[in-house]
Amino acid sequence: MRRAGRSCLAALALAACCALAPAASAATPSPSAGFHLQHGRYHVDVGNSGESIFVAVETGAVKSGDHIAATTYVAHGTATESRLEASFGSLGELSMRFHPAANRSWEKPGRSCHGLGQFIVRKGTWVGTLHFPGEGGYLDLDVHRVAGTVETIAPQCLAAGQGGQGEDRAARRPHAAPRAAEPLIRPSQEPSLGPEVPVLQARWRDGIRAAELIGGAGREGSNFYAATEESRGRIAIFRTARAEGEAAAVRADHALTRADLAPPAPFHGKGHYRAAADGSTTWDGDLSVAFPGAPHYKLTGDPFEPSLELFPELLVGLIGVLSADQDQSKRI
Repeated sequence: MRRAGRSCLAALALAACCALAPAASAATPSPSAGFHLQHGRYHVDVGNSGESIFVAVETGAVKSGDHIAATTYVAHGTATESRLEASFGSLGELSMRFHPAANRSWEKPGRSCHGLGQFIVRKGTWVGTLHFPGEGGYLDLDVHRVAGTVETIAPQCLAAGQGGQGEDRAARRPHAAPRAAEPLIRPSQEPSLGPEVPVLQARWRDGIRAAELIGGAGREGSNFYAATEESRGRIAIFRTARAEGEAAAVRADHALTRADLAPPAPFHGKGHYRAAADGSTTWDGDLSVAFPGAPHYKLTGDPFEPSLELFPELLVGLIGVLSADQDQSKRI
């Protein structure tokens, strides 16, 4: 009987940004700058990690994370305490300067340089140009003034040699978005997690381009997660989608020879998995997902390689949850 063992692809753009950013000196850590806005049905976060700038676009039930799709665009640019600038090619451009608010309540004497006390979060206004039509003009974003923040390590902490807290700072950075996850679960090693249920995984990778779908159901309901990554010139694009549905959205046999998936929005259509006696498998149907900028992304057929494996029922509910929680950390 086959068991789940491979990791699921989940691009978390903060990690992608860090990978693209040049190494920063511990003595002069880069600021964390950016802003959030809502444009129609889209929630947009703009920010940086080092010299990498990202525009993260979400839609769906953003607060709950039950039904959500997101696309994050990452480009090399310039990020300082007063400036954000990057070109996203045909997808858009960013050139804005920060004007701190007159109320300097962020100045706190006697900082401890521990935990939250080691940071200064300055509120103010970003002024300039954010022109971001996105693929096919779906976003049509044209912003010249928006409230935002700049986060830096307190001068007292730098003077005390506390600038090497990059990991803590990155963990609480407000603009997180699609990272390759650790192996999701190892069911055979955790019998106490309850009975095992079939979970469908389909994935492909071609160099720096990749996509993955994972879906399963227990008695409490079904969970689905999809992610893709690609590069367009110097622009990296990460997409993710997550949905929760009724248990009947996944129908599979415990012989692991067939499964039918019909996930709810932002997914559309159905996928059908079949395994033959000779070991060959098929994964077809009209299943797709609506990402921001890619509203009809196909999730079946070539070049996807499918597998149907057993996962503990208790952990099926975690499919996609980690990435959804990290996406929601933008709101903190």
